[in-house]
Amino acid sequence: MDSDVRQIAASQIDLSDTTFQITTAVDKTDLALSISAVGLLQFPILAETQGGFLVVCGFRRIRTLTALDQTLIQARVLPKTCSPLECACIAIADNSGQRPLNIVEQARAYTLIHKFTPPGQSWQEVARSVSLPDSDAAKNRIMPVTNMPDALQSAILEGSIALPVALTLVALTPDIMLPLISFLRSLNASLRVQRELLEMVREISLRDDIPVSQVIHAPDIAAIMEDPETPMPQKVQNVRQVFKNRRYPALCRAEKKYHDTIRALKADPRIQVQPPRDFEGKTYHITLAVHSRKDLDALWPDAQKLAGIIEQGEWLKTDEG
Repeated sequence: MDSDVRQIAASQIDLSDTTFQITTAVDKTDLALSISAVGLLQFPILAETQGGFLVVCGFRRIRTLTALDQTLIQARVLPKTCSPLECACIAIADNSGQRPLNIVEQARAYTLIHKFTPPGQSWQEVARSVSLPDSDAAKNRIMPVTNMPDALQSAILEGSIALPVALTLVALTPDIMLPLISFLRSLNASLRVQRELLEMVREISLRDDIPVSQVIHAPDIAAIMEDPETPMPQKVQNVRQVFKNRRYPALCRAEKKYHDTIRALKADPRIQVQPPRDFEGKTYHITLAVHSRKDLDALWPDAQKLAGIIEQGEWLKTDEG
């Protein structure tokens, strides 16, 4: 699209209007060094308004130039006939042409396309024109990120909260969501553990009728998180175990009794036992590592003892009998 290159007074550029902002980058240090050394290689793109200009591309460039005390900004100015959808496509293409868009930037791009595509025109066609996936599933999964709180968007970008968990969090009320965002960011756990912790914390909160913030800031959890000697992966496991004990006390007692019973047998280490998950079944898997019939004969007595103990299932019996 044709555009005029002009010198625009920085005071005429409205940086507060972020309608077309795609990039999530905020650091100006490297860009300032580059501009100071070789000048501005790629001009910002502006659209003219009644009161001045709004930014289509180049928020970082303009902020950097103003930080360098430049009062005149050399920029490409789009013709007044340029539609909002065309501005959106220019903004998306300008960013995606420099690097792959991260998930927040993709969400912003989908939101612009969804907002400005006129009735009767295919949004999929627009998405394809700027190299975005054109499936409804991709759009519907990613676009909600646009309206997530800044803290949650940052957590997604840094990888401390996975998108599926973020989509669950954003559906909660702020008094529940915000403490959980902070808590999960501090742990930086895997998706599976994030889901497990989120489920247990919410269930404990509902069962005990206490705020989520009280659950995650309990003294035993705080003691784990504040321990400077424990590496983070171990902290995650310790926190997980505390919540599991609190959420499933009977199951945790059974697990402890089971492991104590198996250890007390002092069976040959070549024999391994796998109980059913959460003891919700009757099938236990006993594995014997053998190289010969002699090995099997040697292990068989311990295997029979294990089978007998499993059949009794003392760990499944309540204290009341």
